[in-house]
Amino acid sequence: DENMPALPGPSLMTVNTGEEMHISSQGGAATKLDQKNMEAFVAKHKVPFFPELAPSKNWKLTKEGKKTVLAFVDQSKAATDDFLTMMKELRRSPLGNRLVFGWVDAPSNTFLLEPIGLSLSSLPAFAVVDIP
Repeated sequence: DENMPALPGPSLMTVNTGEEMHISSQGGAATKLDQKNMEAFVAKHKVPFFPELAPSKNWKLTKEGKKTVLAFVDQSKAATDDFLTMMKELRRSPLGNRLVFGWVDAPSNTFLLEPIGLSLSSLPAFAVVDIP
């Protein structure tokens, strides 16, 4: 695929929810591809990077002992794409290792909005929640 990056040598790569992450034995950020480093890479990238979350969809990810950043969006609104791009950038920041990030189709899950003070007219918006 012409959209995939050219890797600098022997590598381990994951493509997950439209994003690519990799480690390689060559190049600027060369990593020894031994069992320890490969297992750590797989463990870090085994869950979706920025999944859709709903009680019936990927909700178990909210129970990993981390606070969850829920991006509430209405996909019909013009601001949604830019908002989700910004949230994905936050996911890739150092915060991404300490928090679970995901998005919620708010029109399909309106019951999640009112308890945290949101409405369809206030979207896009995000909330940081601690789900027991």
